Amino acid sequence: MASSKVIINFSSESDMQGILREIRRRNITGLQWIASEAWATATLLWEKFEDLLTGTLGFAIRRADMIPGLEEHLTSLRPSDIHKSAFLAEFWEEMFNCRLNGSVNSHSHGVDNYLDRLPCKGTESLDDVYSPYSDVTQLRVSYNVYKAVYLVAHALQDMSDCEGGKGPFSNGTCADPKHFKPWQLIHYMRRANFSALGEEVNFDQNGDPIAYYDLVNWQRSPDGSLHLVKVGFYDASSPAGYSLVINDSVIQWPVGKQ
Repeated sequence: MASSKVIINFSSESDMQGILREIRRRNITGLQWIASEAWATATLLWEKFEDLLTGTLGFAIRRADMIPGLEEHLTSLRPSDIHKSAFLAEFWEEMFNCRLNGSVNSHSHGVDNYLDRLPCKGTESLDDVYSPYSDVTQLRVSYNVYKAVYLVAHALQDMSDCEGGKGPFSNGTCADPKHFKPWQLIHYMRRANFSALGEEVNFDQNGDPIAYYDLVNWQRSPDGSLHLVKVGFYDASSPAGYSLVINDSVIQWPVGKQ
């Protein structure tokens, strides 16, 4: 890549919108953005600032290929399933521009008046629209939640299987699975070692997960949408000097930079 202005940015997605608006107002171009995980996969930024963000490189939370049954569950939701959840009700009403019967929502994120909306018909389907909510092609934060649930489950299982005299606490004692303390559960969580969707999940001596990030490149798909191309990764468990791997032959640089 030719010499260019490289900007490493740790802002949130909302803060980036303000920054990019000002950059556009000042007609600044040719920037090479390096995104933190806070906005490395923020597709909404692409919709507004594609011209400024093509070629961005970002360190993103590791992506999962698939969580079995998740897409089917998300797209099967209907108004009767979600009207009791304030979050899902608000999402549904904003997505389909309607009002749910008995909804606790009372405002609109758009320019329209919420109370002027027509009632939801009950036939709306997430199969008919695109939404980041039901997009399972970029499971990153969701994958971390998935692993966290399994981590707690494995820790509780290990606690239940503990044999008196062979436990991890003083004098080989075990925690009582029905009346354990939070610090006891954390102890078992730090010792957990299991596989989730083909990935080995383990922790360092401090109980922290091993740092792993996908290096993604923001490229334009033929239909104009954002295509997050994995062009490398960072793996803290690799030997010194091999933690960061980059395949620069597949990177698309900002317009005008080669």
